[in-house]
Order: sequence, then C-alpha cells, then structure tokens
Amino acid sequence: DLAAKYDGLPAGIVQVFRVGDQSPADVSKAVRSYLEERRASLPPGVKLGIWFDRSEFLQARLDLLYKNAGLGLLLVIIVLGLFLELKLAFWVTMGIPISVLGAFIAMPTGGVTINMISLFAFILVLGIVVDDAIVVGENVYYHRSRQKNYLEAAVIGAIEVGRPVTFSILTTVAAFAPLLFVSGIMGKFMWSIPVIVIAVLLVSLIESIFVLPAHLSGGKKGEQPTAERPQKAPGPIARFQAVIARGLDWVIYKPYVYALKLALKFRYVTLMIGIASLVLTGALFKGGYVKMIFFPEVESDLVRARLVMPYGTPIAVTDKHIEHMIRAAKATVAEIEAKDKERRIGEDGKPKSILRNIASITGAGLGGGGPVQRGGSSGSHLGEVAVYLVDSSERSVDSATFARLWRKKAGEIAGAEELDYHSTIMNFGAPIGIQLAHADFEVLKEASAKLKKRLRQYPGLYDVADSFEVGKRELQLSIKPEARSLGLTTTDLARQVRGAFYGAEALRLQ
Repeated sequence: DLAAKYDGLPAGIVQVFRVGDQSPADVSKAVRSYLEERRASLPPGVKLGIWFDRSEFLQARLDLLYKNAGLGLLLVIIVLGLFLELKLAFWVTMGIPISVLGAFIAMPTGGVTINMISLFAFILVLGIVVDDAIVVGENVYYHRSRQKNYLEAAVIGAIEVGRPVTFSILTTVAAFAPLLFVSGIMGKFMWSIPVIVIAVLLVSLIESIFVLPAHLSGGKKGEQPTAERPQKAPGPIARFQAVIARGLDWVIYKPYVYALKLALKFRYVTLMIGIASLVLTGALFKGGYVKMIFFPEVESDLVRARLVMPYGTPIAVTDKHIEHMIRAAKATVAEIEAKDKERRIGEDGKPKSILRNIASITGAGLGGGGPVQRGGSSGSHLGEVAVYLVDSSERSVDSATFARLWRKKAGEIAGAEELDYHSTIMNFGAPIGIQLAHADFEVLKEASAKLKKRLRQYPGLYDVADSFEVGKRELQLSIKPEARSLGLTTTDLARQVRGAFYGAEALRLQ
C-alpha cells in the first residue's frame, strides 16, 4: 500500500544527504553529474530527474548575502565620497568586509558553520557594522579640515568619538547577548545569530578604533595645504563635492537650526510631543494596528496538499482522490499561465511554465523534501501531492495564492478527515489551535467532532482538523499492588504476555 508518482509516472525516490564535511553545492553538483552519465545507459521508458534540491535554498541565501554586501559597499563609498575624500571613504567602506571576515575567526570556537541561520545573521549585521567606522572617519575628516596634519587629525578624531562609539557597539552586543542563553531546541537554532553578530561588532569596534585611524594617518607630504603650500585648484570631483557640501550646510544652518531653536524655545511642547508620540505608538500596538508575528511565514516554492482518509480506506480509493488533486493542480497551473501576459520566454521561444514538477505519494506522507521518511506514519488512508513551482521571481503569483486557487479547484474530498495545504518553508502550527483533554477518550472524541463541526461554520476558516490518528487496537496492562509487593514489575508482566504470543527462550547453548 505504498506508491509514488513523479510528473504522473510511477517512480521510486532516492534521497541523497551529505555526510562529513561535504558542501551541499558539491553534493548537488555530484548528483547532477551522475544523472547525466547514468541517463545514457537507462533502458527505454525509464527516466531520472531531480526533485527538491535543498542546496538551492543555501545558494539563494548566499546570493542574497553577496548582493546586500555589494550594494552596501557601493552605497557607502558613493555617499561618503560625496561628502568626504574618496581615499577616506574607501577605508571606511573596507570596514565592512574586514569585520565580516574577522568573524570567521570566532565561528569555529563557537561551533558555528555556514548555514541558513548563520547567513541570516551576516545579512542582519551588515546594516549595523559600518556605523562606527563612519563616525570615526567623519570626525577625522573634520579635524583635517581644521588644518591639522594627518597623524594629529587621526589621533584626535579617534579619541574624541572613541567612547561613544565603544558604548554604542557594547549596547548592541548586550542586546544580542541574551540569545546565547536560550535553552532547548529554540536555543540551538538561535545560537548562531548572537555568536556571529557579536563577533562582527567586536571586530568592527577594534577595526574602527585602531586600524582605521592608522590608515587615515598616513598622508603624503604635499597633500595637505599649509601657509607655505597653498590649496591646489580643485578638480571636477572636488568641485562637485563642494556643491554637495554647500547644500548640506544650507540644510544644517537653515531648516535644522530653525527647528532646533523652535524646539528649545518651546521645550515643554517638544517634551509633550515626544510623550504623545510614545503613547500613540503604544496605542497602535495595543489596538492591534501593528501586528506582531514571532515567526513570519516565509514563502516556499513547494506547495503541498496532505490528504487523510478514514482509517482502513482502500488504497484504490485514496489513489483516486490523489489523482483528482493532481488534475486540479495542473488545471490551476494552466489557469494562472493563461492569465499571465508577461511570462518569461525560454530559449526555444516559448513561454516558460511556472511548474517544475509534481510529485505524489499514496500510502504515506511526503517528508520535508523527499517522499517517505523513515519513522513517518503510513497507511492506505494517507496521501500527499507536492507541486514544485519555479522561483518566485519567475512567476506572477505567490505560493499562498497558488494554494488558495488549488484548494478552490480541488474542492471538498468526499469522506476526507483532513485535507490541508501548506505553502510556507516552515510550518509553526495552525493560526488557531484549541486543546481538549478528558479522562474518557470517547467523550473526548465526541467533543472534538462537535467542535470541528462548529468551527467549519465560521467563514474564512478552512483545513479544520484534529490531531487524533486512528491506529490498531491495544491492550493496556497493569499489575496489582499485591503483585508489586511480591517484587513483580510491569516489565515482568510485559515479558510474560509477549512470551504467550511469540514464545520464550528456554535454553541457550554457546
């Protein structure tokens, strides 16, 4: 009572995992290379295909990190170049890669590897790490503009802002430090984030206080104007920077100074505006206008539909419903593609499909990435269909919309106990959850059935289900107090009952 299909054809599934120190990308490349070689020797009618390559998630996160880092470096050096010297802007910008690379020193000590969570931590800290270097660099530039030599400007500039920069970094470190002490499974997930963020921030602090001033103190003779060596005629870049500087000065000495004087003159009004803003912010949270989600839903390219029929349903009946859901999924894809007028064109000149593959299994459930994981429940009453869509950038609808359209297309399955759809990478439970407990199991089942019937009457509620799974009947045995006083245990009772069914070992000869 177990059968899998891949794109409508009977299939067997091999799950490939890495062991040891292999890179997920290397494993993926090796598998794909093997498939290319193996296809040439396959008999007619047999095909090999790729299903749910998890290394793509890691590569996408790496690409996001590279993109954010590249854009960050570019924006920092452009913006600083508009107001400061280009050489100074370059050394300030270099604080980003130096700090990130410095964090790699702490990763082995903290037991952190390159993975989805640690890459998220790097993306998170990218927006914080350059602030202290900008503060130090700008203050050094200020003292240079006051006709101090390069060494003196670097020393004085770094010392002046050293204390506030240090405390700004340490307060951020203190904010992330509690995550180091989170226990349980969640603590294991969270561990990588504070280790990397704290390491990057501390390296950034050392770099901005000690290394950056050293880079900014080494001006060559003749670069800095003195009484004996007047300022050279400005070039086009310097003239453009002067225009930007004059615009900034106008903003500082006109609107900003006027607003500052007004705020100081009416200081009690300024204080009350601040308090009112704080109260208004709290009211927005309290009133539910600002939503808070501990784990936001992250869209997945894999949309899954899980079917649970009554226990004992024949495999043929379950398979018929699975085929119906597959047809509904294909119809949903066709409907979306027909409405999408801006579909991407492939190399063959035809519009690209939003569908990669469809996998289904009857008799069990699909594991996270591959069908049939050991230890999972199985039975002729179970089935699942998974639709693997192309990347979200290549389609006009998100996976949640696809799931909603698919649910509407498939409709109700006659006699199904559960039919739920998932379109997110991680599922942290249903939006609404109610727990029932009772000593009498029959009463509990009746209460659950009535509750589900009532919940289905609410508009907007769907996929209503309970956690009860019908299994084989069992006998629960216990020993009497008199037997326990004679030294008998539940283990002895269980061994005796097992022996009645399977026999017991009377004698063993070596």
